[in-house]
Amino acid sequence: MSDTSPALKAEKAATADKPDFGTATFNGVEYKIAKMPNPLLLSELGRVGSGDPEAMGVIAEFFENTLTDYRSFKKAVYTAPSELADEEALMGVLQEILEKTMGRPTE
Repeated sequence: MSDTSPALKAEKAATADKPDFGTATFNGVEYKIAKMPNPLLLSELGRVGSGDPEAMGVIAEFFENTLTDYRSFKKAVYTAPSELADEEALMGVLQEILEKTMGRPTE
């Protein structure tokens, strides 16, 4: 696709005012961060505790809300060896997204 193609011009125009948050990495693959997490979703993350079954649903919603290609990310998590797709690994991706979208490190 050339730099002057109508499709590329339309894509650039549609994303011109949107910040670029970069990518988050899972199992060596980068996934584009589409947007900042919704503030209500962040409050839900703070409300549920680790190990709480509801927490895993909120975490899935977080990824669906922030990643451009959530379906591809979900498939990668489902098919990864269990030691690469544990809760700690997912929390690492979540933390990376928070740091890149909020502009500050998390604990």
